[in-house]
Amino acid sequence: MSAAAHSTPDGDPGADRTEGALYELCFSDAVFRERYSGWRVLGRGAWATVVRTRSRDADRDVALKILVNLDPELLRRLREEVRAAQALATPYLVQTYSLFDRGTIAWFEMEVVEGPTLQQELDRLAATGARIPLVRAYEIALAVSRCVWHAHRHGVLHRDIKPANVLLPASGRPAAKLSDFGIARLADASRATPPGAIVGTPRFASPESLAGQPVGPAHDVYGLATTLYALFSGGRLPLPVPPAASLALLRTIQLAASPAPLRGLAPEIEPRLERAIMQALAIDPRARPSARKIVLALKRAQVKAVAAIEGAAPGLAVTVSGLRIRVAGIARRVRSLLARLRGRRAGG
Repeated sequence: MSAAAHSTPDGDPGADRTEGALYELCFSDAVFRERYSGWRVLGRGAWATVVRTRSRDADRDVALKILVNLDPELLRRLREEVRAAQALATPYLVQTYSLFDRGTIAWFEMEVVEGPTLQQELDRLAATGARIPLVRAYEIALAVSRCVWHAHRHGVLHRDIKPANVLLPASGRPAAKLSDFGIARLADASRATPPGAIVGTPRFASPESLAGQPVGPAHDVYGLATTLYALFSGGRLPLPVPPAASLALLRTIQLAASPAPLRGLAPEIEPRLERAIMQALAIDPRARPSARKIVLALKRAQVKAVAAIEGAAPGLAVTVSGLRIRVAGIARRVRSLLARLRGRRAGG
C-alpha cells in the first residue's frame, strides 16, 4: 500500500511530534474518534504523519495526512493547497477529499492507492538487474505527464515531482497516479513561496529552485524529466549526485556537469522522446519544453512501440497497451474474413 508521505527514520524528532499529534487526536478529539475507526501508520516525516484508517461517514478506507506546528498563515496556505488539489479532477492524481483542523494540528483525507511507489518498484527491479518493460514504462510516463499538464492548465504547480511521489496502482488502471500535491502552490510562485526557499526534493529540484529563485511550470517539467529519466534508465539519475549531497554541491554539479544521454542507458527509447526529456533538463527554464510537448512525444513513442510489438506478434496482448494490440489483431482478422466472404459471394 502506498500513500503520499515523506518517510524518515523512527528516531526523527519531527516524526515523534507528528505521531504524538495522532495520539492526541485519537484520545482527546471526539470528532476524530467518531469519524474514523482504527489506524495504521504508513509514513512519518518531520512535519507530517500519514496513516490508513476507515472513514465511518464515507464507509471507505482513507489515508490521513496529519500535520503539526501550524500557525494561522501556514493553515491558510494549506487550505489553499487542498482546494487546488481538489480542483484537479483527473484519474492520474491521488484524490484529496477534505481538510480538518484543530488549532496547530490539521489533517486531510486522501484516496488510498494499493500498490508500490515508482521508486519502490525501480529499487525492487534494480536488485535483480531488471527494468520496467518499455510499453508499461510508456503508460506510467504518460499518466504522470498528463497529470502535470492538467495541473499546469489549471494554474497549479506540484513542486516535488519524483519517483517516490508516483504511485503504481496494483490494478494497472491507471498505470500511475501522482501524489502529494500537499506542497503545491498556485502558479503565482513569487507570492506563495518565501524568497530564497528551496522548493521540492533537492535531488529532483530545478536549478532555479536551488538558486532560491521563484519557480514556475518549468520547475515541474525539470522534476518530471528527472523522474522519466529514472523510469527509462532503471533508476539512474541524469547527474552524478550523491544522496546526501549539500545544496551547494548539488548546485555546482548542475552548473558544471552535463546530463548523461538517456539513449546510452535506454537504447530502445524513441529518439524524439529522448530529445524532449534531455531538453527538459536544461539549466535555463526557458529552454525546457512544456508538459504538453512531453505528453505528445510520449504518445508518438507509445504508438511506435505498440506497432513494433504488433508487427512482431499480431494479436499479442501485453500490459495495458496490449489490449489495443489484441483488438487490432482481431479487427484485422475480421476484415480479412469479411473480404473472403464477399469474394465468395461475388464468385458464386
